[in-house]
Formats: sequence, structure tokens, C-alpha cells
Amino acid sequence: MSVKKILLIILVVATIFRFGGLTVSPPALNWDEVSIGINAYSILTSARDEWGKFLPLSFKAYGEYKLPGMIYASIPGIAIFGLNEFGLRVTPALIGILAVYVLYLLGKELSGSRLGLASATLLTISPWHVHLSRASFEAGLALLFVELSLLFYCRIRKDPGALIKAGLFAVLALYTYNSARIFLPLLYIWLFWRSHRPKLAILSFLLFLPLIFTFINPASRVRWNTLDTLNNEGFLMAVGESRRYTPLPNPLPRLIHNKYTHLVYKLSLDYLQTFSSELLLFKGSAQTQRSVQGMGLLYLFEFPLLIIGLLSLKDKKYLSLRNLLIPWILLSPIPSAITVDAPSSLRALNLLPALLLVEGIGFLSLTSWPKTRSRLLQCLLLAFVVWNIGLFVYRLLGVYPIKYSANWQWGYKQMIQEVNKYQDQVDKVYITNDFGEPQAYLLFYGDKQLLRDYQNQKLVDRTTDPLGWVHVLSFDKYTFVDFEGTEVARAIIRDNPGKKILLVTGFAQLPGEYPRLFEIKAPNWAVMFEGSIIDNP
Repeated sequence: MSVKKILLIILVVATIFRFGGLTVSPPALNWDEVSIGINAYSILTSARDEWGKFLPLSFKAYGEYKLPGMIYASIPGIAIFGLNEFGLRVTPALIGILAVYVLYLLGKELSGSRLGLASATLLTISPWHVHLSRASFEAGLALLFVELSLLFYCRIRKDPGALIKAGLFAVLALYTYNSARIFLPLLYIWLFWRSHRPKLAILSFLLFLPLIFTFINPASRVRWNTLDTLNNEGFLMAVGESRRYTPLPNPLPRLIHNKYTHLVYKLSLDYLQTFSSELLLFKGSAQTQRSVQGMGLLYLFEFPLLIIGLLSLKDKKYLSLRNLLIPWILLSPIPSAITVDAPSSLRALNLLPALLLVEGIGFLSLTSWPKTRSRLLQCLLLAFVVWNIGLFVYRLLGVYPIKYSANWQWGYKQMIQEVNKYQDQVDKVYITNDFGEPQAYLLFYGDKQLLRDYQNQKLVDRTTDPLGWVHVLSFDKYTFVDFEGTEVARAIIRDNPGKKILLVTGFAQLPGEYPRLFEIKAPNWAVMFEGSIIDNP
């Protein structure tokens, strides 16, 4: 079979894995997806973001200042299919398919079509990549730009214009996801310095400027502040505990146990955990939105290919690959290691193509070995591979969307649909903020006039917490409340005499004496929302 036909089959399979049940798993849109959607729609319809800013390069959103890459990339899908789940997720799915094709080109550039096909095949069915291609994760688009940048880097010697293209895609990656702002400059500094191009290494250092500006700008530090290890309360408590139980005279406990010594230890541990078998092979990410739970980020059958590939890199014919892949692998976990919730499958996603290229080398090396004549062994190996893939598909489309539905803010769409039915019949609507950012779902699923009014800052009451996150207290006739039990609902009713109000609470927050207008349960049977209309005398 020709290379073109094999590549076509690979891309068809990649499409099936990324578009099959796209709105089923993940089971709902999370906060970031909804924020990306409403900002993309706002830009599409008015050239302004939800805050009314004209074509920004930094989107304030919830106060964390999102990078613009994924928002602008989502505009075509929303323009064609509308502001809905499919219209939003068609973009990351297509990006995922493109990433498969670009990895083929990169593998072909490095060592020929066979490596390109092998690596692309592994990315096509990768549990890590497939899951993150089915939701609007900024890391997926940044990964595509990283692949493109490195593809053109590999062409620099035979194409003088490739350097400009590599730099262009590197900059696009930097303005898509923060991990690229750490990983790519480090990688390019190393690659150019090692290849005796000090001027280009210095030029690569300039890629750090967006990251520096992020730290200098107080407004843009909001997301970093939530991930900052040094100022994390749990981290500081651990330092204090270590000092308390160190049986040494002062000032030795303080010298041994302080923020900086513990930081070195934690960073080292978190860095190594990115390569742990628990993360890569058995359990996946502890953050339930970032991987299919119950299995690793890689298939079990990939592990032997990875080991064989790493051993094969010693061969002189793989020298150029070794010079690229080893620093790529070693530098990729750094963005994950420096944050509180490490190891992160999102922040370490740039590691995946490098691992798959190594696995591709391992596969090619394996096929050059003497073939076993044992039909039984061949069937067992094939059955093991099919079982791995089948288990992933079952968990992705069968178990995950039910068991972890509540973790994906499932029920907001259904709740907003119920609110839309009754909002004209009431004077005020009170909605629980237990699951976070209810105003974003109201703007996404509600009447589009609401989004226009919100964009113009009409009747919007906000507050900003000490970390810089913006919380919407009320908007138009909607108020967002932390109910904290049934007494808050009773207080709201007392404070609204003569008004007809709609209460939307979480589980066990609506007083038993009020009739339930609707109850929304997640597929795992968890009660997400309860609603009641109170005609207050």
C-alpha cells in the first residue's frame, strides 16, 4: 500500500476518534470552554470581547486574562455551526487531526516516511491526545504550533525562509498557552547554542519577553497567582511542619527547611512525576477533566516501544533525532513542574510528540528484528493492542461521560433552558454559584441580547477577590448566590416582598416547604440543580 493511502487511513481514523460522540464525551462544557465560546462569539458579532474591548490580545474573561490564540481560532467554527457545543468543539477536533498530519511531516523530515507514519498512527489513537482534542483546551492548539515550529526548524539548512516560519509558529504558540512560553524559548536556546548559532540563541531568548511581561503586569498575573507554589498555603504549612519536627538547635531548622529548599525538592519531585508510570501508564492525571480516568496517558503496549526507541537512539544514524528529541523530552515537563497541581497532563502536553517519535523509532527497530513464527504469540500481541484501544474507547464514551459528568459542570445547559422557560413570568431570578461562573453559562445558552447587554456593561455588578479573579454578583434580573443551606433561600424570600421570584439552588438548599418546579440530575444521578417559583405575598 502506498504512503498516501496509509496516511489517508490514519487521518480518517483520527477523524473518527476525535469527532465520534464529540458532544457526548466530555459530557458538558467546562468554565474555560464557555468563556472561550462567548468571547469568540462576541468578537465575531461585534469585534469586541465580553468586556467590550476591541480585538484584544489578552482577554480579561474571569479576570485571569486568557491568551488570544484559541479564542480567535474558534471563531470560524462558531460562525458556521453557531454558539453551541459542536460549534465550539469542532475547532479543537480539527486541530487534533492537523496535529496528526504535522507529526507525520515532522517524522518524515527527521527520518523518512516510515517514522512519520508510525508516529502519526500512535498520535491518532493516543488516549492523551484524543481526550484533549475533544474539548476546547488551549494546550491542543499550542501543541500544533509547537509541532509546526519544530518542523520548519528541521528545514532551516535546506530552506532559508524556514527560520522565519519556525519563529512565526513559535510566537503563535506563545500567544496560545502559557506552557509554550517556558518550553519553547528554553528548547530553542539549547538547539541554537548547541548548533553553534549564538546569535539565534540570543534571538530565542527574546521569546521570553511575553512571559516577562506577564509577570510584570499585575492584572495578567491572576492565573499564575493561583498556581504559584511559593505562595501556596499548603506548601507554606509543609515548610512549617518540617521545621517543627526537626530535632536540631536554631537556626539549623530554618536553614534546612525554608521556602527555597522545599521548593527545590518539590520541583524535582514534580518534574520526575511527569515520567511516573502512574501518570503515563496506569492512572493518568489526577485532575479528572484532563485525562480519561482509570487508565494512563499512554497505552500499556507503548511502553516497550518507548524503551526500545530510547535504546535505539544510541545508533549513529539517529544522531540528529537524538539531538532534538532528548532536550525536547527533558524540557517539556518544566512548565508542569513549577505549578501547584503538578504533574499536569495539560502543561506537559508538549512532551507527547517527542515520546511518540521515540516510540516510532522503537517500532521501526522492532520490525527489523527476526520475526517470530509463533502464530499464537502474534495473536496474543494483537489481542493485547486491541484490548488496550478498546478499553480506552469504552472508558472514553461509556464510563467517563457518566461517572465524571458532575466534574464537567453538567446540568448548566439544562438549568438555563428551564430558566429561559420561566424568566418572563418572574421579577427576579436567583441562581446558585456553587459550581462557579453561572453568568457565563447564562450568556452562552441564554438569549443573545443578554450577551450584548453584558458586553455593554449594563446592570452588571462585580467584585474582585484578593487573587484578582472577577466574580459576577448580579446581572439584569439575575443574582448569583452562595445559598449555604436552606436559610439563605428563606432570607431571599423575606427580602423580596410582593415579588415573584425564581430560585435555582443546589442539592438540599431549597426549603422543603416550597414545591420543586424542576430537578436536574447528572447522568451519575447527582442532583445538580433544583428550581422553584415563589409568588411572594
